[in-house]
Amino acid sequence: MSAAFLASRDPNVRQPALRLMRRAADYAQVELGMMRMAVHPSENRNGSMALPTGLLFSLFGLGTTVCWVDARSLGLPFFRETRRLLARLNRQQRISPGAVDAERLEFFNKCMTYCDMLLSVVHDDVVADKCLEEQLLDAEIEVPTVPDPDAPNSLRSLGDTGDSRTPPSHLALIAEAYRLSSLLVLYETFPSLGFLRLPGRAPTEGGGCLSNAVSDAFSLSLAGSPAVLWQEWITPLSLHLLQVLERIPPTSGSRVIQPLLYICASTGLRQPDMTVEAELAKVSQGRNFIMQRLTILESSLPPTPVRVAKELVRAIWRAHDATPPGTTPVHWINVMEVNDLRSMFG
Repeated sequence: MSAAFLASRDPNVRQPALRLMRRAADYAQVELGMMRMAVHPSENRNGSMALPTGLLFSLFGLGTTVCWVDARSLGLPFFRETRRLLARLNRQQRISPGAVDAERLEFFNKCMTYCDMLLSVVHDDVVADKCLEEQLLDAEIEVPTVPDPDAPNSLRSLGDTGDSRTPPSHLALIAEAYRLSSLLVLYETFPSLGFLRLPGRAPTEGGGCLSNAVSDAFSLSLAGSPAVLWQEWITPLSLHLLQVLERIPPTSGSRVIQPLLYICASTGLRQPDMTVEAELAKVSQGRNFIMQRLTILESSLPPTPVRVAKELVRAIWRAHDATPPGTTPVHWINVMEVNDLRSMFG
């Protein structure tokens, strides 16, 4: 990992870094082979298995840092092995509760969830559910500006993060930013959902979830007015997301999981079709803020994936600006595909 970090800043270190990563991968494969043959030190005589913490850290470390050397390498083989190993550990925990360290296992499971989220942006198809949408809308996270004993249990339970640069409020803001980013991607991918959120355009059925027939009908009505959706819903949502991100200082330790949030925020910053000076200024200011923050991240994180993120953001805005007025802009995933601008953005 150290060599990969150096290689991201000094091209002369790239080849030694690749050799070291290959050696590390070989060692991980040896350990995985020992586990398959039940001769690994973590294997117990009764057939159970202790948590192979070192191996899991190695697999996650390799999977998440290979992009520092080659931005378009996603570490898929390492994550594939990690999923298999975690699946085995989770089965063992279900069969025999307490067989492995539950707290550490939960930590690694959450690490896998986070990595899967990053990979889904650049590798898997987008899958959405209209009622997931409802859950995201209902899950707004309150972030007090000062310590508050009446704050939500979820925030109080975070306690001391152990990092003076990253108080619990930063993590709560990150969670809220990811919630808003998820909604933004949903509305851009399934415009009918966003159209139904506009004032006076939201008929509901049974708790707010819409039947396919109702959704399809509104999709058809939306087809003639995509600019309305973007100007009244998607772009304001992007600007709101930026307001959340502005509350997190660039020195926060949470910056390592922020690049994807700036990419998501960038996707909704389309110039309004009608030349309204105030709206144009908001979009322009939002774009400047994103590039400023990405530049800071480029200097404080391994820069290779962040450079790809900056290229992608610029490509998205070029596509937006080239879209004829009154039409739906090209989806940002298509922009990423056409320009081959993939990486692990986090």
